[in-house]
Amino acid sequence: MRDIVQEEITRNKVSVIEGSEGADNKDKIQSVISELNERKNRENNLVMYGIDEQNSTNRVERLNHDKEKAIKVGEICGVKVTNEDIIKIVRLGKYENEKPKRPMLVTFADKQMKIEYLKGGSKLKDKEETHDIRIANDMTPIERENEKKLFAEAKEREKTRKESTVSR
Repeated sequence: MRDIVQEEITRNKVSVIEGSEGADNKDKIQSVISELNERKNRENNLVMYGIDEQNSTNRVERLNHDKEKAIKVGEICGVKVTNEDIIKIVRLGKYENEKPKRPMLVTFADKQMKIEYLKGGSKLKDKEETHDIRIANDMTPIERENEKKLFAEAKEREKTRKESTVSR
């Protein structure tokens, strides 16, 4: 077990000082373990944006509607998905009449189903009925922050690259 944690720490570029004692090091290790557990818990999850909600007061009807929509999105993405493949669906955030398209968290029975959805996600733009639907990996707050930094860095690099080609 210790080897697995050490491998994950180095693979995820988390700096932990070897051999040092103290509360600070224990906190770092605990936060890394917590992050790894959170990633493991989210590995079968997918977030779908832009899917209309049903206005029913009956929870079962709303859940069935969301499940049907998730299956339809899967079919468009080229994934053969059944009711059994979807373990859980939850709408994220509080319902507001002005925003009837809360993100939908979908938990699949296995990771491969999620990967197939992500691979076929670009097909959603091709159809009129699904052109405003997006799918994304369910990320931890740390992963979202890292991705935000990477996008900002890439944008800055693109900007400097364009400036250098214009000045030539």
